[in-house]
Amino acid sequence: MEGYITIVIFSLITALIIFIKFLPYRNSREGKFLLTCILFFIISFISDLIFGFVDGKKTEVAKTINFIVSGIYLIAIVFASFFWLCFISFYKNTTKASLKKSCILAISFLIPVSIYSIFVITSYFNGYIFTIEQNDLGQYYYVSNSIGLVLNFIISGAYLLIGAFYSGYIFQKTTNQYNSKQYINMLVFSILPLLGAVFQFILKKSFDIFIPIFDLSFSIALLIFYAKYIENKLAYDELTGLPNRIIMKKVTDDLLKKKTVDNYYMILCDFDRLKRINDQYGHINGDQAIVDCASIINKICNKHKCLLTRYGGDEFIIITNPLNEDSVNNLIDEITYACIEFNESSIRPYRVEVSCGYSLINKEDIDYKDIVERADSMLYRKKGEKH
Repeated sequence: MEGYITIVIFSLITALIIFIKFLPYRNSREGKFLLTCILFFIISFISDLIFGFVDGKKTEVAKTINFIVSGIYLIAIVFASFFWLCFISFYKNTTKASLKKSCILAISFLIPVSIYSIFVITSYFNGYIFTIEQNDLGQYYYVSNSIGLVLNFIISGAYLLIGAFYSGYIFQKTTNQYNSKQYINMLVFSILPLLGAVFQFILKKSFDIFIPIFDLSFSIALLIFYAKYIENKLAYDELTGLPNRIIMKKVTDDLLKKKTVDNYYMILCDFDRLKRINDQYGHINGDQAIVDCASIINKICNKHKCLLTRYGGDEFIIITNPLNEDSVNNLIDEITYACIEFNESSIRPYRVEVSCGYSLINKEDIDYKDIVERADSMLYRKKGEKH
């Protein structure tokens, strides 16, 4: 039992720390769902910890406490899985249609959880899900009925499995690199507790061994999820989904460490008159204009297998594959024509126009700032020619 309690304490402390770390995101919709999910897991861990101390005790008080915490644990697990599925379903949903669909799904998935919770609560009278039984020595032990164990596993496991499939499905569809990284992170988080639940179920069912493997697998999954979530937050621009300056710097530094740079170019792209769009049409339209600009440039970059990053504000940086200078100018011309096509077909109130400057990445450069400075000088010469 000492090992059991140690695992639960580790899981509880881990969940509490990550819960506190995620508190700054509590004002967003998905943040609320994520924190609620973790909170229910914390409740389940606390219940499991108390269970570890009272299970097998002889007093009537221990029996009552055992029943209460066992019921809370079973209910908390299925609700935690439910809110995790809600977190995935509502993540980055902004349109009314997608939000409506997510709400309908949430309500439909809440029904099995609610029915199961009622069965758990009424087990005090009918023992349908579990009972607290007394052995020959007068000790009171938690005894799960087969149907109760199966139902808990099916509901919580099914929600985790649906979350895993949904994350994988959205990952295949999304072109936003920031979101795709987060969905892969959600996929991993869904699978680890699911595997832990399967293993725990097999041990209990086949060998009557009860080890809180699910608790442990969840805490490990939560640690991984938090680390990757923050890493993606730091390395990717949330508005456009593009890699940010951190990744641009890393890629450039890696190139400079090579013995030969092989005609890699850095192209600095500046969104013309973004301030005017913000002043005239508001910052919401300004943000949308940045997203549109990023999408236009990214399509060209994907075609030529180049890396596009958001450098900051209204500036983007492209790191090319090995090209000659004519090819770089052709790539810039493609971006210009793509902007013209967008402006001709778009119903947006603004126009997307981009100025570009570029520089060859030289092995003599000390760091990326030297390259950016040269590209910036050309950029402003080009801007001057426009006006």
